[in-house]
Amino acid sequence: MFEIVVKTENWERHVRVSAENLADLVRRIGADGDRFLVVQRVPDLPDVFIQVWHESGGDYTLEHRDGAADRHFQARVDSPEAVIMAMTGWASRTPGWDSALVWSSVDMGPVSAVPPLDLDEGERKELEKRVREVLIGGYASRAELAELAEDYLVTEGRRPVSREQGVAVVDGGCGRRHDDGLRGLRRTSRDRPQHGLPSEAKGLASQVVVAARSPRARLLGNGRSGVEGRDDSPQELQAPGARPRR
Repeated sequence: MFEIVVKTENWERHVRVSAENLADLVRRIGADGDRFLVVQRVPDLPDVFIQVWHESGGDYTLEHRDGAADRHFQARVDSPEAVIMAMTGWASRTPGWDSALVWSSVDMGPVSAVPPLDLDEGERKELEKRVREVLIGGYASRAELAELAEDYLVTEGRRPVSREQGVAVVDGGCGRRHDDGLRGLRRTSRDRPQHGLPSEAKGLASQVVVAARSPRARLLGNGRSGVEGRDDSPQELQAPGARPRR
């Protein structure tokens, strides 16, 4: 089993799938309402993913990102088998998994700065401790962790952490505690279901422009929140190669 989560356009979420299951999902996509997959690692790391878009009768648009905006690449592929080989190699962290394809850089546009947290040292430590506990527990998605970070210190008349700051807190925790998270997640066997992508999606989307972004947000085309879920006010998705709406 791969330590990955696969999300589909028709709201499915497949956790820790096998190579065979991943291949079946790639071969399946193409019909209306079931045209793309987003694959993320467990735990979900900031801006690390691979995703594919395909409409029946057309090529496959494959993208992967490895952190920074200049590490986001795209390739056009003419067969599901080539996509399966690449995605399986990515999922298994096989060295040179991407060498068989011709990749081009994807322009992600400008990145909006996230303002620093206005917290005292005690609040900051308390918030980071709570995010770390839930992250290592392995039950929450990145979006749920961001919501937790946003709401954890809320009191009457005070909301010290914005959505963007919550995402940044989570992404910092994911990056610093990736190994701890993997150890914690391997001790668990359950994964709570979660909604996937909206069925009205029309293609690989415009780019998100916050510092901490997820592939779900890119596919949703939401240029502000950068996290998963139905409450992110998604913009209309655009076909591969289209420039983002600002």
